Amino acid sequence: MASFDDNTLDHLANVARGSRNNLILLDAQDLIAIFDGRMTLSDALIAKIDAAEQEGRCWLPLGR
Repeated sequence: MASFDDNTLDHLANVARGSRNNLILLDAQDLIAIFDGRMTLSDALIAKIDAAEQEGRCWLPLGR
């Protein structure tokens, strides 16, 4: 499961600009952090939702 390239993230940010963002992205490293017990699913989602709401970011890499 590949990560997301900058062009994809830029496109999603431009599409979501000025509208309600209802997209949150996870990649393999995010899932590994959850499954390894470094972070709970709840904590991961809260961090990602906070980044989306406060910074307009649909992807926040976890545990890096």
